[in-house]
Amino acid sequence: IASRHGSNYGSARYGSQVGWSIVHELLPRIGVLRTIGPQRLDQVVGQVLPANHGFMGLQQSAGSAQRIGQLPQVARPTILAQVRQQIGRNAKRAIRHEIHRNPEVGFEETQTAALVAKKLREFGIEVTEGIAKTGVVGTLKGKQPGQRAIGLRADLDALHIQEVPGRNYGSTVPGKMHACGHDGHTAMLLGAAHYLSQHPDFGGTVNFIFQPAEEGLGGGKKMVEEGLFDSFPVDAVYGMHNMPGIPVGHFHTRTGSFLA
Repeated sequence: IASRHGSNYGSARYGSQVGWSIVHELLPRIGVLRTIGPQRLDQVVGQVLPANHGFMGLQQSAGSAQRIGQLPQVARPTILAQVRQQIGRNAKRAIRHEIHRNPEVGFEETQTAALVAKKLREFGIEVTEGIAKTGVVGTLKGKQPGQRAIGLRADLDALHIQEVPGRNYGSTVPGKMHACGHDGHTAMLLGAAHYLSQHPDFGGTVNFIFQPAEEGLGGGKKMVEEGLFDSFPVDAVYGMHNMPGIPVGHFHTRTGSFLA
């Protein structure tokens, strides 16, 4: 669960960078619920990832394996700098604000889904629309050899809640708002999709899954029933959720079942 700062959903420093490519590997291995901060992330990853870790292009070169206490050098300073330079925090924030202004509830996310599909196509990613009515999947194949596949998932829908006025990007739809931060989740996953489309130096396939109707209507179940994993088979699916109240750049995680 990634932190956010105040009402700024999706601003976690590792949300669409290290979050999507590394933190998922920590989930089954760390143990009890704990907070991981930027100053400790290198240590924790160094302890749990194998020295030949190569997922998402983080393969260390021969002779440079540094397993304890430090991420591969490509991972933290380079990826973060590249993401900030190429995608830009303002660009991701603009996407989130646009979605926030135009909230759509479960199975009605037509405008949000269209925006997602448009952005994915701009990134050169293959797009499939209309799964569970408004669900979207983007598919990206890496340029390195590999047959495995993963899914990275975010949710699209808003809630039936009246937003308190005051934000310049506040909801324009009476009685509906993004009160759970799915606008941030969508922007973060688009950020990850953009980065990986520019750096496809990994083996296998990434499916970017944008799920409708998470808020009580079973959108994920509907996608599966309509053949999501028949059309887009994966070895695992990874996701994250914003969490107000923990410092920016920190994660809470644990082994086993874990609700947002």
